[in-house]
Amino acid sequence: MKKILLYISFIFVTILFTNTNLLSQVGNDLCETAIKIQNPKNWCSKKGEFTNVNATDSGYGKATCWNGQINDVWISFVATAIDVRITVNGKAIVASGGSLDRPEAALYYGTCGGTIDELECTQASSGSNVIELYQGGLIVGGTYYIRIDGYEDNTGSFQLCINNYNPPANASSDCIDGSILCDKSSFVVESVTGVGSDTQEIPSGSCFEGGIGGVNLESNSVWMKWTCDEPGSLTMTLTPSSDIDDLDFIVFELPNGINDCSEKIILRCMAAGENESNYPSPCHGSTGMSFDAEDISEPPGCANDNDNFISPITMEKGKSYALMVNNFTIADHGFNVEWGGSGTFLGPIANFGFNPPEIKCLETVQISDSSSFALGNIVSWEWYFGEDADPQTGSGQGPFDITYNSFGVKSVVLTVESDLGCLITEVIEYNVLECCSPDVDNLRINLIEVEDVTCNGDSSGLITIQGDLGNPWYKFSIDNEVYQFGTTFSHLPAGDYTIDAYDRLGCVAEIPVSIATPPPLIIDAGPDITVDLGYEAQLHSTLSPSGRFVEYTWSPDTLMECSSCPNTEIIPPGTTTYTIDVVDVDGCVSQDRITVFVNDKRPIHIPNVFHPDYDGVNDYFTIYGERAAVRIVELSVYDRWGGLIFTGKDLPMGVARVGWDGTVDGKNVQQGVYTFHATILFVDGVELLYEGDITVLR
Repeated sequence: MKKILLYISFIFVTILFTNTNLLSQVGNDLCETAIKIQNPKNWCSKKGEFTNVNATDSGYGKATCWNGQINDVWISFVATAIDVRITVNGKAIVASGGSLDRPEAALYYGTCGGTIDELECTQASSGSNVIELYQGGLIVGGTYYIRIDGYEDNTGSFQLCINNYNPPANASSDCIDGSILCDKSSFVVESVTGVGSDTQEIPSGSCFEGGIGGVNLESNSVWMKWTCDEPGSLTMTLTPSSDIDDLDFIVFELPNGINDCSEKIILRCMAAGENESNYPSPCHGSTGMSFDAEDISEPPGCANDNDNFISPITMEKGKSYALMVNNFTIADHGFNVEWGGSGTFLGPIANFGFNPPEIKCLETVQISDSSSFALGNIVSWEWYFGEDADPQTGSGQGPFDITYNSFGVKSVVLTVESDLGCLITEVIEYNVLECCSPDVDNLRINLIEVEDVTCNGDSSGLITIQGDLGNPWYKFSIDNEVYQFGTTFSHLPAGDYTIDAYDRLGCVAEIPVSIATPPPLIIDAGPDITVDLGYEAQLHSTLSPSGRFVEYTWSPDTLMECSSCPNTEIIPPGTTTYTIDVVDVDGCVSQDRITVFVNDKRPIHIPNVFHPDYDGVNDYFTIYGERAAVRIVELSVYDRWGGLIFTGKDLPMGVARVGWDGTVDGKNVQQGVYTFHATILFVDGVELLYEGDITVLR
């Protein structure tokens, strides 16, 4: 079944279970139902937390760099900073994040169901299942959508990481021009290239070695500086964007202040690492300062228990520090920086207030800046006033008079920039009350379509509605759960629902909707039965509702008359459980089982005397059995001294002329007692040995 509704295509995928046709689609396979990440600042999901298994085509067509798009899922976030790095970790060889082979990802900005623009696109190359996507220049306060699928329709689980950050300004390879950090927010340095103009700024006595002529100890470096605000410990983790890279670093104290790099003091030095050819090793990957480490320096290489981490520093209030990171392996590659510990960095404080503290929609509030910076001056203020604000953005210190054209919680964002080049962002939520006028505003919901569930117990129901009158836009929910702009609710089980809606001014409406279900498809294989080994059993099934066209499948079908009939005859080789499956034209299924117990009776009849006088009566010695016995595997007769005088193999049961005729080499044996051994094969594959005496009469 496939329907096109509001330019969105829904494909219902079927999974078969006993008596039902259950659907297990993920809930975020549409743009409108994207999972929202509340805080995208240095956030990672659990490994395997997300999946595109059983996702349906969202109907947007494939992203520009993708191979396909039939199993795409959506995740959204509201930008609180201007840069973002997104990582999708699928079925990686090292540190796998899930089972998805060759993930694809794209980043969008816009409105689901309206205008939405692709910003970035990437896909994993063959043999690689980890992808990264970077985008700068984000609109703070804007909603962005991450869309993920698998190459050539691959499905599986994956880990998603988002780091939405303000990059440090003026990243430089010289200390004097190094980036000024104002807080301990995580960020990404996109690339590191060159050593800058000062090629001899690492003092002697560092753990670094090598360089050109033993003088230039940097190869591809970047410098960052900060001043301590609240004293305390400082930890750090540097994660290279390429796993094979060798990152080295030195942490300095700047005794003459943040703008003077002379007489700097080495506090920590890390030079441990390996060449690309030795990857992987304990000295590849992340490096930094950790509470688990005790050493303060590690020399080059990966010997002497080097583990890429050294102990934290303890910062003192008012003192300035510097970090030099050197990518020893290769130019252009970057790294992620994450800080920890109790100490803080001195920077501007972004802050603002609202007057009055609460308004209704269509009223006006004044937003005033109260930011400060003890170390310098704030030179720039950039504002995003939230959804449906008028105006929506602003520059400068303000104050600003803002009118909100809809009710709800508004995220107001201020980003300030200091004269030292660092950015600080503050987000404050402001609640705008409803301003609906019930006498004027008559919001209502129109029911467009209801699709009942296909099979009893499944979740294939669908409801499509439409807002009318009131104050567009409209948001809808089912049973007062998550509200969405989308007008279609899918993957619903049978039942009674209430569709709720509100418009931009807070006017509300609701309608009841019921999704029906057909009667359950039930196949009954009947009660268990018992038969003797080798005899037929009759299997009779009963279908409810009767007269429904279905396909039958019995299994196992060994020694079965008809495996696709409602009733059939079998010769069970032993106690066996038979399964019958039925599927109707809608894909609904049912299953039942019956066990046929087989009595372990193996009646064998062996004469103890025969008279080979060739009168047609009792002239041969053989073995007789009922239907459980298949054949005589071997029959051997011995004289009184143990000599073999007759042997026959693969003889039919009870056929006299294939047995022993009382002769040896064509001559009659003497009257007397002889012994025999016989191996009999039965229908259940069992072979049994029978032994005894046979008397020959003359």
